[in-house]
Amino acid sequence: MPLTRRLHAEQIIRAQALMDNKRPRDAVPLIEEYLHTNPDSVHGWATLGTAALSLHDADLAERAFQEVLARAPEHAGALNGMANVCARRWELDAGEAYARRALELYPDLPGAFASFGAHIVRDGRFEEARELYERALELEPGGYQIQQGLGLIYMQLGRYTEGYKLRARPVWENPSQKPGRRLPIQTRDLTGRRVLLKQDEGNGDCVATARFIPMVKAMGGHVSMAARGPMRRLFQSIEAVDEVVEDTDAFETYDNMMTLISLPGYFRASPERLPPPIPMRAPAEARQRARKIVAPYSELFKVGFCWAGSHGFVMNYARSTTHHRFLDLAKLEGTTFFSLYKGELLQPYLDDPAARITVDASSSDTDYADAVGVMEEMDLIITTDTCVAHLAASLGKPTWILVHKVPYFYFSSDFGDRTPWYPSARLFRQTEHGNWDGVFARVKAALAQELAEWRSGARGAA
Repeated sequence: MPLTRRLHAEQIIRAQALMDNKRPRDAVPLIEEYLHTNPDSVHGWATLGTAALSLHDADLAERAFQEVLARAPEHAGALNGMANVCARRWELDAGEAYARRALELYPDLPGAFASFGAHIVRDGRFEEARELYERALELEPGGYQIQQGLGLIYMQLGRYTEGYKLRARPVWENPSQKPGRRLPIQTRDLTGRRVLLKQDEGNGDCVATARFIPMVKAMGGHVSMAARGPMRRLFQSIEAVDEVVEDTDAFETYDNMMTLISLPGYFRASPERLPPPIPMRAPAEARQRARKIVAPYSELFKVGFCWAGSHGFVMNYARSTTHHRFLDLAKLEGTTFFSLYKGELLQPYLDDPAARITVDASSSDTDYADAVGVMEEMDLIITTDTCVAHLAASLGKPTWILVHKVPYFYFSSDFGDRTPWYPSARLFRQTEHGNWDGVFARVKAALAQELAEWRSGARGAA
């Protein structure tokens, strides 16, 4: 291979490695440089489209996938990529046409069934999606991503035990994880055993499933919790956790290991059989920091707010809004709004002069414990479907959760305006995909009523 051509090939290999390490932003320049000298590379354009989707750049993704289809009209990845592009614009019918075309062309391809199922899940068609994923699993028994998708659909249908068991496969069976020793719990008596509980999934999922830790402790073992840095101090507040250790794949010193996401399946949870949420309390230094932040506003009604979750979550575009939506609420007399957001969308908030009517309470957070310290000082938390929602509601704080039309199973449409996962939470739902106008209109009316009750002293009276 000529030197120049080999160097170009290495560019795309390096770009793929960056994407595998969840660095799509760094991969894009390499892919674009490669395409500059290889403009007819189907693989190059397809890789660019995938990176663009990871960055939530629907325009770039559309351009890339259309370049693929212009050269390879039956390219399954590009057809399903265009289905994703359409979904992010809430053009669900157009997206379904792309996904259906891929399935028609490749009726024996497990991924075609799974991709079609993933698309119609966005429209709440869970039973149809279940059938598609189950067919995909027949074609690819044990397929990790297929089992993950099917498990989530089961949970959306309220079939928690089946769903959690599918999503909680051994750690090393995920191709992105390193092999390790795993001894699952097979008994209800753990007396004298060292048990490692491992954080997995998103931080919000870990807060939701932490409620099962006391049930593990009641089985008699010594419970260690392997927690990621941002959550470590919060797990230290749970009485049923004997020690918090570094997140690790070194299981050799433990008799048993379970991931948190496996616990609901192990204890046969259902929407009707859920233990209460377990509060994760802030340590003293985090509470002291929070009191300093809120002290100048002690006479006002304090509202914590958060408008977005992790930018890396594939459905973040659906569950998130912008900080601008909250500014109209923050103008209500007698309130002070405290931002609980820290993430990729922080800078536009900090740079917005209009946002100065709110208080930035979280950009200097060291971890979620600092955020919880602020939450404990709030009269109300208003947030989209984020880890903040789980943390606030687990504390028992009045928490208003703003959810998109087809939300995650914790906030299923079957639950109305409440959820069995969090008794103190109230849900405000979209009635139309991508439309937050009605949600915020109802929140504003409810907040005005809440303020009136607070001023009269009637709020919270039983």
